Amino acid sequence: MDVRGLQAGSYNTQINHYAAAPPPLAWPLLVGRAPLRADAFQPRGALVSVSSPVLVGDGGTGKTQLAAALFEQARADGTDLAVWVTASSRTATLTGYADAAGALRLATGDVERAAAAFLTWLANTDRTWIVVLDDVADPADLRGLWPSGPTGRLVLTTRRRDAALRSRGTVIDVDVFTPAESAAYLTAKLDRADPDAAALAADLGHLPLALAQAAALIVDDALTCAEYRALFADRTSRLADLFPNATGDDYDHELAATWSLAADRADALAPAALARPMLLMAATIDPNGTGLLLLDGGHRWQALGRQPPRHVGVAVSDRLLAGRARRLPRGGVLAGAGPGRSDPDSRRRASRHPAHPGQPGLLARARRRPGQGRARGPWRSSPF
Repeated sequence: MDVRGLQAGSYNTQINHYAAAPPPLAWPLLVGRAPLRADAFQPRGALVSVSSPVLVGDGGTGKTQLAAALFEQARADGTDLAVWVTASSRTATLTGYADAAGALRLATGDVERAAAAFLTWLANTDRTWIVVLDDVADPADLRGLWPSGPTGRLVLTTRRRDAALRSRGTVIDVDVFTPAESAAYLTAKLDRADPDAAALAADLGHLPLALAQAAALIVDDALTCAEYRALFADRTSRLADLFPNATGDDYDHELAATWSLAADRADALAPAALARPMLLMAATIDPNGTGLLLLDGGHRWQALGRQPPRHVGVAVSDRLLAGRARRLPRGGVLAGAGPGRSDPDSRRRASRHPAHPGQPGLLARARRRPGQGRARGPWRSSPF
């Protein structure tokens, strides 16, 4: 056994302190957590043969799911070190690298020094590794932080199409599903053939995330594709009237409509009118995933500006609230990770999710000026 210690004393008094060396690292190592594989996941393209894929596409096309599939396959193949990093900011990337350095026992304390130690280890190790940088918002944030090494593989997901990314790997455009892929997805998800499935997929632009949200509602409410199409057309029309000049990804209206319909459904479940305030609270925390443990305890009700239902005890009402969180529209809002996983810069997007007029919850209170009274009134239904 490798034993290290300290000897101290003088004259006839001597004190020996011994400390055994830590046990060796238990390979393989996992740092970070990839999202769970989506139901009826559709693999696309020959990505396995691409050494360093740069997955580029609009939101909702499935970039992160494809990266997660590569990540889990690498783990199944016995890769020594698998690191998943949410790279939506430089701070978040440094934090992910520091976590990896800690797992490798390279450095502790200063984040910059720990990140540098991790990158040096990647460049010189004979261990196999894979690093996923998910949701790269700005390649400039990664200046001096690009992983490299002869035994590793780098996978990127991003909406950016900067020419500089081509030097980091093979750029692969991740587009929406083909009609055949949409049909295969809906058939698997609905567990039945529906004569209007192809028309529904076309309405949704074959966008994977929109298809997932629509399919979940169809299954939960025992709808037909034709019935959902009617709901979707009405909601899309209202959104277009409310936001005629909306800009962003090509499928913003489709996604907004499917999210709105799903949130309405969740809000109607007992106890009623909790899903939308929960979604509002989640939107202020982390767009890339929030641990459910963060929502534990009675403070959740206070943050939502609500009182626990009177007909149940506090412990039971907390279970109801946690259950409601799991029913929110899926799209990376909630993940089953523990504390400490949140992107440190995630609150930068909070202003994109203004509170509904009359909402007495988190954002309304945060914007209240000193001296203003508490807002009153129940959570209102969707303006859509």
